[in-house]
Amino acid sequence: MIVYEVNLSINHSIYDEYKKWLKDHIDKMLTFQGFFKYHLYKVSSNDSNSIKLSIHYYVDSLKDLEYYFTNHAEKMRLDGFKVFGDNFSASRRVLSILE
Repeated sequence: MIVYEVNLSINHSIYDEYKKWLKDHIDKMLTFQGFFKYHLYKVSSNDSNSIKLSIHYYVDSLKDLEYYFTNHAEKMRLDGFKVFGDNFSASRRVLSILE
């Protein structure tokens, strides 16, 4: 199992609208091969300009995640920027269980 982590920093002025959009975005993510669950976290922060969220998508395998990167990631990332422009930022990490 792989965890695909997406960390978001969202401007206060768009947060409510972004949160609604994010629910649909997450639902779309879960339709991709290998994606089977997620957890959404609010991240504690001293940054008064933005709200921080972290999403952990659980993916069956690295192969499934690489398929997502190759075939869907660019479009999914652009969807948010088309609606919200530079009022948010995102960074990503891939985590795998250390055995």
